[in-house]
Amino acid sequence: MRIIVSACLLITLIGVPASAVVVFDLEITRIDEPGSVEQVRIVLDRGRLALESGSNTVVYLADQETLIAINHEGRRYTRIDRGTVEQISARMNAAMKVLEAQLADMSPERRAMMEQMMGDRMPTPSVQTAPLDVRKTTETGTSGGYDWTKVQSFRDGELVMEHLVADWGSLGVEADVFSVFEDMAGFFTQIASSLGGQVPVSNPFGEIGELDGFPVVTRRYEDGQLESEVILKSVDPNASIPESTFEPPSDYREESPPRG
Repeated sequence: MRIIVSACLLITLIGVPASAVVVFDLEITRIDEPGSVEQVRIVLDRGRLALESGSNTVVYLADQETLIAINHEGRRYTRIDRGTVEQISARMNAAMKVLEAQLADMSPERRAMMEQMMGDRMPTPSVQTAPLDVRKTTETGTSGGYDWTKVQSFRDGELVMEHLVADWGSLGVEADVFSVFEDMAGFFTQIASSLGGQVPVSNPFGEIGELDGFPVVTRRYEDGQLESEVILKSVDPNASIPESTFEPPSDYREESPPRG
């Protein structure tokens, strides 16, 4: 689960028109890891999304509400759909209830020992993440040949994201291009809700509907410090890609998702 979420956290962007395949190529630089530069490709086609990064691909199929995490180096993949999330949630909730009952019957000394042994695996109340406050500024400029307007996102008053947003027309892409990401945002919201806050699943797509365009530069901040920067290198609004882009190779091994 964390692998899927981490991969998705590399982008906070778009979706797809009904009649064309769109390909975005991005470059990610991690400021806290000098020399760490990663190339990411996003392919979108009629409600389908493929995010390719290194030896991993994450596919989202909107009509099936399904994520497929593909590991090319290990020649394996995992599917996670709505039913899978509900099953994991049920198992986790049942296990937590049993553990809580056992802890309630323990002496304070034994409970303290158990808490020390389990560390952050101890059941804790769900923590609600504060919503993002997305603010469009009046600052404008040009980057990579695209005119942009700066949009900033705050959480609890702290700057966490900064986007330099180009409008869809300047990219040659229809405005409804982000629809598949809106679907994916809903899927992530469902995952977070189903897991009841016991697993840290953040929704990296929650703000896309408020950007009114595509970020040609995205900067992520943590504790007031720049953590990473994503730069749009190119966009092809009429790409030609093979159908196999959205499915794991037939000779790859399917693995079961985490049991929770």
